[in-house]
Amino acid sequence: MAGGVLRELRAVRDHQQPDLIFGTIGMAPRGTGYDDLVDSRPLNRIPVRALNTQGNSFSTKTDDQGVYAFAQLPTGSYTIEPDLPPGFGKLARSQAAKVSPSEFGCQVDQFARPDGQIEGTVVDASGLTLAGFVTIQPADPSEAALA
Repeated sequence: MAGGVLRELRAVRDHQQPDLIFGTIGMAPRGTGYDDLVDSRPLNRIPVRALNTQGNSFSTKTDDQGVYAFAQLPTGSYTIEPDLPPGFGKLARSQAAKVSPSEFGCQVDQFARPDGQIEGTVVDASGLTLAGFVTIQPADPSEAALA
């Protein structure tokens, strides 16, 4: 989470223009408090789009720390949309950001969680495809209920 903010603070320290919109895309922690954020994990190489109200789309990708940034954008309002890989769902709706010449950069962090869906082919120990349905039992039912 700190990677995006540190990048912007370093830009200010070095008298450089901070990014207009920046943030982190990561795996949500198990808990819901600020103390739990240390358990979040970055999602790297995730495409992120900034869509403005005129329908224009600008894109970038997260780095190894899950940080993304848009250094150049026309003035206006934007919706930030990460393109999460299959198997992940966003925890919240897309978030809005405003770009204005008189304002400092806007931070938009987003978290994802596994969506709990599994797809594919089930094989037995010898590698042969199993016919029919397979039921998967969670190892910890209480953890499965929380998810």
